[in-house]
Amino acid sequence: RYSLTVEATVNQNILKAYAETTTPDSEIDLATTALGSFKFDKDTASFNVKMKPVSGATFYYFIFKAKNAYKLVDNKLVPDLTYFIKEHPFINKEMPDEDIYKRFNRFADTDFDIHYLKPSETGVHRQVDLKWFLFYFLGEYDCQIVAGNQAFEDFYYTYKDVKDLDGNLSEPKFNITGDGIGVFGAATRKKFSLSVIK
Repeated sequence: RYSLTVEATVNQNILKAYAETTTPDSEIDLATTALGSFKFDKDTASFNVKMKPVSGATFYYFIFKAKNAYKLVDNKLVPDLTYFIKEHPFINKEMPDEDIYKRFNRFADTDFDIHYLKPSETGVHRQVDLKWFLFYFLGEYDCQIVAGNQAFEDFYYTYKDVKDLDGNLSEPKFNITGDGIGVFGAATRKKFSLSVIK
């Protein structure tokens, strides 16, 4: 268990903020960190990741970064559509390249979350299905799975939803007590790799 205490004097007022968090009890255990090649095909079965749930984690999310999404030009990484999958079902085939570049980050760096791994199942490898439509580029991916605690989960699911359909604004869910806002959470992560082919 970790605690955080902050105290400051602002305009002669003493302000205090406090929070506690606990870290997941163990590291993420994957059956393998080199998952091999995954065929981009709607008729192909899901790509499977086998992992043991982590005690103390309430949710998990995956991060996929396409290594072929960028190329080196004058010692700088710039977006590159050479390996972009234009026949992806979520992409309008008539979409011009300039529109793809405007949304480039959402294609090159994708993620998804899962809830169905329960702490009571720790010690047993469970299968997580990675669907083919999560990937927008062919080639190698640097991947991570993140296991977070409740405070981490609360912030993850609320930090983007700060404006409702009526235009009303709301704050992300914080876990700071006193004169402060923010999140004090914890997570553990594990790296793995895979390739997407046609």
